[in-house]
Amino acid sequence: ASYRFSAVVGGRRVSETPQVVEQPALQPVNFGEHFQITPSGLIVNGQPSFDLCEMFGESLKTLEKGVAFAIGDYCLYLEGRFGEQASQIIDHMGWTASTLRTYIWVASNVAPDVRRGDRLGIAHHQTVAKLPPREQKKWLTQAAAGNGDGKAWSVSHLKQAMKAGSDLAVTSWWL
Repeated sequence: ASYRFSAVVGGRRVSETPQVVEQPALQPVNFGEHFQITPSGLIVNGQPSFDLCEMFGESLKTLEKGVAFAIGDYCLYLEGRFGEQASQIIDHMGWTASTLRTYIWVASNVAPDVRRGDRLGIAHHQTVAKLPPREQKKWLTQAAAGNGDGKAWSVSHLKQAMKAGSDLAVTSWWL
């Protein structure tokens, strides 16, 4: 695609056709023969069985919970393997610097065996990342367990509990 740019500069009309740099299109990711994820969503090919649909749903759940950790781990791997050259790959991916800093920092400070991505998001782990591993595990385990209602703590509840030094006592009930 080519576009013509025109403007008036110093009383003179200036026209030029700027160089358009084409970005490579994001490639679809195939999950078996039936499921394909594209940048704009899911394409289902054929009529996968109920069991396949259920398995794919579980895969999506894992991806949703684990992608931030995977990106952080990926960047750490690239930096460890390729050093300065890793930035060529990382910069090409187009992630914002602040997002990458967060993911890399959390991935480097919270060990995979302590992570509770099954119940908690990256923000919970970011909250405990500055703590020693034993404390991380304690707080993440408590936050994942929740208050016995089957729901994990919110990030703000985790922060408040950490500040108080223990879980927060229930001070009121709302009906």
